[in-house]
Amino acid sequence: MASVFDVVKNISPGKQTWRLKVRVERVWEMFPLDEPAKPFFVEMVLMDSKGDKIQASIRKPMMKKFKGVIMEGEVYKMYFFGDVRNMGSFRATRHEYKLLFHSRTKASRCDAANIPFIGLDPFSSKQIRETGGESDFLLDFVGVLTAVSDEKRSVRDGRTTRAVQMELIDEKGKAYCTLFGNYVDVVKDFASSIGCELPVVIIQYAKVKRFRGVVSLQNVLNTTRILWNPDIAPAMEFRRRLKVEAYDAEDTAAFVMFDADAEVLTGTPCDQLVSAYKDGGSDEMPLELVNLGGKEVLFRVEKAYDYAFKYDDTFRVKNICVDEEIMEHFRELRKISTPNAKKFRIPFPSLDDITEDGANHSIPLNLKVATESGDNKAFNVGDYLSEQAGCPIAASSSDVDASNVSTGDGSKGKSHCHS
Repeated sequence: MASVFDVVKNISPGKQTWRLKVRVERVWEMFPLDEPAKPFFVEMVLMDSKGDKIQASIRKPMMKKFKGVIMEGEVYKMYFFGDVRNMGSFRATRHEYKLLFHSRTKASRCDAANIPFIGLDPFSSKQIRETGGESDFLLDFVGVLTAVSDEKRSVRDGRTTRAVQMELIDEKGKAYCTLFGNYVDVVKDFASSIGCELPVVIIQYAKVKRFRGVVSLQNVLNTTRILWNPDIAPAMEFRRRLKVEAYDAEDTAAFVMFDADAEVLTGTPCDQLVSAYKDGGSDEMPLELVNLGGKEVLFRVEKAYDYAFKYDDTFRVKNICVDEEIMEHFRELRKISTPNAKKFRIPFPSLDDITEDGANHSIPLNLKVATESGDNKAFNVGDYLSEQAGCPIAASSSDVDASNVSTGDGSKGKSHCHS
């Protein structure tokens, strides 16, 4: 007879005979500040087949028993736990309770392909800003890396603190993540290898705080996990983007757009363009993309320069307009002339290049850009444009093929519990 297991979301006080089949989604050690080499308990996040998660702890008296037993990423049958209310300002899950390993707790490794390796509950950049820098829970975020700051160093009480800040962007705007300690080297090494590419970054179990007056994510030592271009659904969705090379009478810019704004231009979401292309088995570019060549478009973008960042030649598209009456009004206000598209001879890419591998090539468009500086003193066409979700635009880029996981402790991939 098959074993019947409890589901994580039903765990509550008053019962210690819980029977779980879970994956150890994350595990990390906690150290006292005065003895950083001596862990005094182990924390982990357990996830069941429904994707529900609960935090669990192994206190110091029990660490020897489970040394080498609990491995991150593995699936276990687990029995018998204590429980306490999930409290504190560094809660890794939103479950009301937390499990405690004790002398009767048993764990044996097993297989379960139906339990995902990574469980995400990502916040948008807007939701992060709305926290005001105050949250008792560790947060996840998925975005495109658009800039990395120089390393900052500060000395206090004889100790040097190193920090670096990432600028990321999603469909709701920008988010910032400040990283300390070993995470600095992780980010610097990765940033130096990508050139002008725009990788998708997943940040797990980060703390939201105010850093120099700005609400941003910060790493938690040994807890926060960073994934670069991982082959999982949330990251793959960010790779469905359309890149166009737009030009006006003076210069060109490469704009990368996600589904909402890409659909304004093509009339078809990126995922449908990909599906139609692959199902049809044709090497020819879809007509929706061919028709973009030479098309006039009005973009509303914002840009606040921050000279602390490297690679900061990225923008955010706030609106896209293709209405001829509005564009004509803007022509008169700004006295902008648009070049003849026939003067430009830019080869068209394949659809795979546009949507799947990060858009190595570009489609030529005529460009009209209304800019908004950080102080909002520049011309504003907001009265004429209907509000839509924004998306990033950036210099020419392509995704990195490899998927890497960084934990900030100098290791990659799996880690384990030890005393």
